[in-house]
Amino acid sequence: MSKKFFETISINVNGISSHVEIPIFCPNSSRGCKSETIVKNGHDTSVKECPQYFYCKDCNISFYAHTSAFFQEVELQLREHLIKFFANGKFDVDGLKALLHCSDSTISRIFELVINAVNGSRYLLDIWTSPKEARAFFVDETWIN
Repeated sequence: MSKKFFETISINVNGISSHVEIPIFCPNSSRGCKSETIVKNGHDTSVKECPQYFYCKDCNISFYAHTSAFFQEVELQLREHLIKFFANGKFDVDGLKALLHCSDSTISRIFELVINAVNGSRYLLDIWTSPKEARAFFVDETWIN
């Protein structure tokens, strides 16, 4: 029987704290890895917070807790929900608030992150900087009857 590892996240809101334990799975579990032999593999001292390394003996991969399959699945689900809430060029604030159970300010921060990511995308920069053919029709106030 293999030992299971958990990443503990502490949440503190208005003086009330809570701890959530998230299971650590191999990032390759979606590709068939059973993730049954995960071991701790030291700490990354090149980063300020010295995060824990994990090693999967089944597929010979080292990874951080935040790159485990659980976090990848959460990121994928959040991405799908954001795409749904941005459908037809409109942002459904109330729907996203109801889904995530969060405040207006949190939705505003999420919206800001998405807008910054879109504005910084190479695809959008190519669209804005590429030359376009256009014809202009100018009308001044003396032309109108």
